[in-house]
Amino acid sequence: GISFEQADKMIENAISTFSLPLGIATNFQINGKDYLVPMVIEEPSVVAAASKGAKTARQKGGFVATADESYSIGQIQVLDLDDIDEVISKIK
Repeated sequence: GISFEQADKMIENAISTFSLPLGIATNFQINGKDYLVPMVIEEPSVVAAASKGAKTARQKGGFVATADESYSIGQIQVLDLDDIDEVISKIK
């Protein structure tokens, strides 16, 4: 792997490494909520460019994202419960 000092010189806002620098892209607003976007990348200026693009988008209300309805189902096994209503309220 590479040292943090090397990673910090390769990209902007490095916070860690995964044998590549881990940085944070800032300024992202998606559906009205602010996000910091982690990026593992070796290319210089990509994090800065993403942050700058997000800053520009923010001036016009940020990004809007939608997703199709999920059709997946899941199951949860709950053991040794005393109050079913309390468990249901915590799951919701």
